[in-house]
Amino acid sequence: MVNAETRDPVWEGKAPDNQTGFRVLEVTPVFIETMGIGIADGRSFSADR
Repeated sequence: MVNAETRDPVWEGKAPDNQTGFRVLEVTPVFIETMGIGIADGRSFSADR
């Protein structure tokens, strides 16, 4: 699935008419580090998971 989009995510407080699109990307385990993205909480991807 490359460059796909979904409008299915559900979260608490989401308005019934909210159709926000979310891109779905296939990435390698080093994507976060390569893109220089900071992580506020939790961990990055792992090659063995």
